[in-house]
Amino acid sequence: MASSSVTLSVVATPEASLVVTPAGIAAHWGIELGESVEPLAPSRALVLRCGAYVIRDEETSVESIQWEHDFLGFLSPRIPEVVAPLTALDGSTFLAAGDHVVSVTPHIAAERADRSAPVVRREAPRLLARLHRAAGEWPRARPRPGRPSWRELDWVTNDIWDWTVLHRTALLERAYEVSREWLASPPPLDEQAVHGDFHSDNLLASERGIEGLIDWEFARIDWPASDLAAAVMVLSLQRDGTIDRRIADETVAAYVDAGGLDESHALEPLLRQVLLAVALHARTRKATGQSWSPEFQGMLEAGLENFV
Repeated sequence: MASSSVTLSVVATPEASLVVTPAGIAAHWGIELGESVEPLAPSRALVLRCGAYVIRDEETSVESIQWEHDFLGFLSPRIPEVVAPLTALDGSTFLAAGDHVVSVTPHIAAERADRSAPVVRREAPRLLARLHRAAGEWPRARPRPGRPSWRELDWVTNDIWDWTVLHRTALLERAYEVSREWLASPPPLDEQAVHGDFHSDNLLASERGIEGLIDWEFARIDWPASDLAAAVMVLSLQRDGTIDRRIADETVAAYVDAGGLDESHALEPLLRQVLLAVALHARTRKATGQSWSPEFQGMLEAGLENFV
């Protein structure tokens, strides 16, 4: 995919700044943006709604975005809930400005999914299975630049946590060591392109059901079973930190029934891995002065107790 470079210019928004003006974006893509600029849910990237479009401005490499847009371009015709980035007038799908990359997608008229809603519990594992089946046929599958798999991840400092700055409890240290030991010699598992961050905040839903799957920043080549573990955690984790086994079993069964590969033999260690990663992320945010939720952290660490 081609890319274009532009001169850095900044437009103020309520939360941050775009590196390209809305007028420059509109001209590059040949679209009309709405006059209002609405920041969407917080994420590592700056995500804004402008009328019928969503603008995403993130600090990343062109090579990583090319991989992501190639993947989404393949998936979108096959999975209706996946929205491909718009192609600009010059044939590119993004604008590169310094170390930032800007892309545009159509806005999906739906809200962040409620993980406890029956329709979300029913549809999420089936959507994930359809996604994995389609992704397994991607002919250009290759490692994503700068986005390692679980086995290749630097477990000291990465984009999710920093082990050197967070407060380490005995529980976290134990879960950390057990997870690293398991990753050193895991059982054979399928590998292919995955979403990499499959949870309810990245699902858009309405009364009709799940309408969109967004935020592909962590998409990469990895185990589909790790995506399934994330889905199980999100759908079945209770406020006291326990995993509702009925919901967990129903999630796996729905995934397999919809054509997903049954690798449930690895579910428990992967659940531990996902719980640990999210807990370390929150601890890192606390250590670096960013927002975090003590209540959610308590849920995560109570959940970890069941797996170490």
